[in-house]
Amino acid sequence: MDIEHLEDTRLITCVLPKDRGVPLIQRLRDEMGVDSANVTTGRTRGLVESISYGEWSEVDILSVVTSRDKADGVFDFLFDAADIDHPKGGLMYMGRLDLNTMFTLPEIEAG
Repeated sequence: MDIEHLEDTRLITCVLPKDRGVPLIQRLRDEMGVDSANVTTGRTRGLVESISYGEWSEVDILSVVTSRDKADGVFDFLFDAADIDHPKGGLMYMGRLDLNTMFTLPEIEAG
């Protein structure tokens, strides 16, 4: 396994309605050439549904690590592709990562 240290990268995080994260990973790869994304799930109150006592909604949390020079383009792509600018579309933010490690898996022959 090859390990590469990357400096001054960006972490883009999107909190989205359930089941929107995984399709975005495929679009990121196909349309932007980005393959450093991950989707996890969580629960929130009021992001995708009206707030009421005891009501929780499941959400997808999409995280993307990208270089500083590509970050604004990836952010804009995700904003549009995820429909963030519509009511209950979710939220997103971007922050700086001072140092992170990229892992590249070795090629494995089918056998």
